[in-house]
Amino acid sequence: MLSRYYAKHTSGIVISNLKEQIEDTYDQIPLIKERISILQDIEALGQYEEKIPKVFGKGVADYVDEQPKAANAWLLYNQLTHYISHEVQQRMRASYQMKVSKMFQL
Repeated sequence: MLSRYYAKHTSGIVISNLKEQIEDTYDQIPLIKERISILQDIEALGQYEEKIPKVFGKGVADYVDEQPKAANAWLLYNQLTHYISHEVQQRMRASYQMKVSKMFQL
């Protein structure tokens, strides 16, 4: 049934333990909300923006420079993850996502 709704973001979904996956995700929501709140309270200037060219290279740095100035770390995080999801080759995405998580200490 779900195969009718297949899309880019459902790739690799495992149906056999879907209930457990949803419950595990649901249980993590308070922690996720807390982390988002922390990132929203951190100004994106300086500590994160300086790391982008070193960690990701010129292409990502140029992309971020072309975007509206991120007012906080959460907005910068979203800019980076959008770039990764839409511009980075699929085989390289996990590596980039790990770098973002490490940079933001997630």
